[in-house]
Amino acid sequence: MRNQRTREEQIVINLVHDALCETGNEVIEDAKFHDKPDWVFSLNGKRVAAECRLIGLQELMKWSNCKREMKPDRNYKITFPLEPHLWMKKAIEDKEGKVTEYLHNSGSEEAWLITHSDFKVGICLYECDSRMLELMKSSAAAIGSRFSNVWFVHPEAGVNRLWGNSEPKVDFPSLDVSSGYYPTASYMMVEGTLTNAGWAVSVGTENTIEHITLQPLDTRYKIEE
Repeated sequence: MRNQRTREEQIVINLVHDALCETGNEVIEDAKFHDKPDWVFSLNGKRVAAECRLIGLQELMKWSNCKREMKPDRNYKITFPLEPHLWMKKAIEDKEGKVTEYLHNSGSEEAWLITHSDFKVGICLYECDSRMLELMKSSAAAIGSRFSNVWFVHPEAGVNRLWGNSEPKVDFPSLDVSSGYYPTASYMMVEGTLTNAGWAVSVGTENTIEHITLQPLDTRYKIEE
């Protein structure tokens, strides 16, 4: 097991900690734990094991079965489908089978899953509006889980409790594709130099922008490349 958390895990844990304290909860951390589970704390006297799960570019590529290897000295434009309900389903399924391990390792009474976007410097991989949060909430409620609470943390949308195990089950949500287009977003990974005028991208015959298109997890649809 790791002896320290990743930078992003620490940021996310700090944000959830502060959000809990701001609503009047007593949170006391057990500093011995950094992995499996990522965070152990007492919440108003109840011991909780919390595991973090990143929903970032590598995860989206893995879930889409994209085998493309990206080299650090190349420029890329990645187009990916916006499927927050299916991302949440994958994130929960990836960690669900380890709940017993988290509880046993930490001697906790319940386990939480804290999903989160990346917190790297610069632009977010994806924006998160109220519509995306509702899809995530409905997904978590439809699936259910051995985790007692599921959260999502985003640099812009903040800390969001998506689901608790006392909430009723709902139907699994679906995207609105009545416009005829599957919702997508694009992310640029480029080499460049920071100048007084801003970020100067290095693009030329030796360093063109390569395009990568991730296909939907909902296999009824396809994005044209």
